[in-house]
Amino acid sequence: MSELQPIIDIIQIVREKITDETDVIWAGYDNPTELQDEIDKELNELKSGNLEMLDKFKNRFLPTATFQEISLSNGWGDEFIKLSDRFDKLYKRVRK
Repeated sequence: MSELQPIIDIIQIVREKITDETDVIWAGYDNPTELQDEIDKELNELKSGNLEMLDKFKNRFLPTATFQEISLSNGWGDEFIKLSDRFDKLYKRVRK
């Protein structure tokens, strides 16, 4: 599980950026709480060893997907690119 910790850390950074004031409309959510709850649930499953969640998060990091849309709508797009690049590298290492 320790190989997943850096990935979990990146996901937690993204999750912390999603606050009650976050604009989530472009990402297809009615309100931030809906997305926060989804991420929390999936993150807990990943921490418990459910590697299917790793692929779900991979999809959230794709261009024009959930996390990029939210980052652009909320002014942290540049930081997202760095986080996404790190996530992709770690994902490839875990999935080898």
